Amino acid sequence: CALVGDGTLLCWGRETEATALAYPGLSGVAEFDLDGLFHGCARFTNGTLRCGRFARPIPVTDATQLDAGQSHACARRRDGSVRCWGFNSSGQLGALEPPPDMYTPVDPGLQCVVQVVAGGDHTCALITDGTVRCWGSNHFGQIGDGSTLDRPVPVSVRGVSEVVRLVAGPTTTCGIREDRSVVCW
Repeated sequence: CALVGDGTLLCWGRETEATALAYPGLSGVAEFDLDGLFHGCARFTNGTLRCGRFARPIPVTDATQLDAGQSHACARRRDGSVRCWGFNSSGQLGALEPPPDMYTPVDPGLQCVVQVVAGGDHTCALITDGTVRCWGSNHFGQIGDGSTLDRPVPVSVRGVSEVVRLVAGPTTTCGIREDRSVVCW
C-alpha cells in the first residue's frame, strides 16, 4: 500500500493485481502499517484507528503513532500512554489477562512513551528519559532483560539508555542512541 499526500490509501496485491486501487472508505489517513494478520491498520488525522480487511474501528480516539507486528498492533496516545490489540499468544499486548476479543485495546500500564514498536510477537516502548521497556515473546532475547522467558508485562531493557528511536523486527529490536550509535538486543 501507499499513502498519497491527500490522505488517500492506494493498495495492490497478488501477482495478477498490479494496478493500485483506492482502499474503500479510507481517506484522511495520517499513517498506515501492514502486518501479518490484520491486513493493515490506519491512523487517521483525527486520532482514530481502523484495522483489518474491513477497516474495523479500534476504540482509541487520540492516537498519535501506530505500529503493527506479526499478529498485533499498538498505538501511542496523545497523553503518552499505549494501547495494544490483536493476539496475545506471548504476552505481546502487555497484559496478564487476554482481552475479550482481538479488537479490544489493552493498556500495558506505561506513561511518558515517545514511541511504540511492535515486532513479531513482542512490543517495545521508548520512554521520554531515553530508556526502553519491552514485553511479549523473548525466545531470542528480544525483550532485552538478559533472559529468554516471555514477559507478559513491560520490563526494562538492561544497559540501554539515551535511545532516541526504536525499530523492531520479528525476533530482534534495535535502538538509535543520541550519539547515533546503534544498539540491538
